[in-house]
Amino acid sequence: MVFDEKSSAKKLKSKKENMKKKMFNIIGLFVCMMAILACSDSESSNPSASPNGFVGFRMPMNLDEANRSFLAFQIRDEDVCIQKDESIEFATVKDTSRINGDFAFIGDTLVTFNKKDMDSYGSVFVGGKNGQIKNKWKMINSCRYIPKTNSIKCLDQSQLSARENSMIAYYEYTQDSLFVSFTDLNGKEIDPYAMIKDEFDDYTNSYYMETNMYVVLAVHQGTVLGGFDHPEETFYGGADIEKYASTSNVVINSRDKNHISFTFNGQTFEMEFTKAFHSSSFFREYGEVSAVMRSDNGTCTLDYVFDSKMTPEICRDENRELMEFNTEYNLNGDTSNLGTDEYHIGNATEFKECIERLVKK
Repeated sequence: MVFDEKSSAKKLKSKKENMKKKMFNIIGLFVCMMAILACSDSESSNPSASPNGFVGFRMPMNLDEANRSFLAFQIRDEDVCIQKDESIEFATVKDTSRINGDFAFIGDTLVTFNKKDMDSYGSVFVGGKNGQIKNKWKMINSCRYIPKTNSIKCLDQSQLSARENSMIAYYEYTQDSLFVSFTDLNGKEIDPYAMIKDEFDDYTNSYYMETNMYVVLAVHQGTVLGGFDHPEETFYGGADIEKYASTSNVVINSRDKNHISFTFNGQTFEMEFTKAFHSSSFFREYGEVSAVMRSDNGTCTLDYVFDSKMTPEICRDENRELMEFNTEYNLNGDTSNLGTDEYHIGNATEFKECIERLVKK
């Protein structure tokens, strides 16, 4: 079998981009309505207490029952690091994101979606009154609305994330607001700011493992690699390393959740995840990854930390290399400011380059 590096790179990139979207959808699932309603990658409206005592989010909204549509606004404060000329500075910016949505009823079930994006899934709710959106509705995490066919598809529980399997979201619509609250399966309120440890632990079956295997394959083909240095993908479940290997002429000699040995073109490689920790809330993602990859040509060591919470201590000139200033922010009416709300510490790029040197061409 001949390894087609262009095809493999394209497929791997596509799968990873889909998983990044999926990862955000899971983290922002309830507040952002599964990212189908023009949700931005940002924090949501500030939490408030509902009449029942649940902690949640109240968003201003214009409800148009005649046309079965609504327009909600996510008002957020976000801590960011802004690049200003030759210096950088910490700032808290306020932003308002418009969420355009449409709704319909299938029997006594409420579905929300976006008519401008009929290819995307919508959300499914029960518990309110048929034909009347101005009620409190319970989201069914395992079900998706398919706008094109006006049908509902439900997933097996095993296909859901730990967060989806462990919490319930409630949406309460009024004429001028949308209140979203959360409970666990026993009805206990959930603090959306609380960090929850990721239950995914099959790290050798992650997209980051596929990435590093691809680097080996690509080097054999003489491909010049750019990117492919994102250890965050260690926590992107949904990969299939066995299938990826078999379709790329790679032999997996042994594998458990933390260690894998594989052979390609007569050379054997081993990768071991010596530390992996990931936790998240609805607004923050934090992770640590340490790994070792070796062959008969040497050893490479990775140590990496990433955090989506910016602080004044991080936002300093001496830490500039820890950040990528690639997002525009509105600062005092000036929208030309490039900044970031996250940082990473570690040797991800050097680790990828080291793996390239492990390969005997």
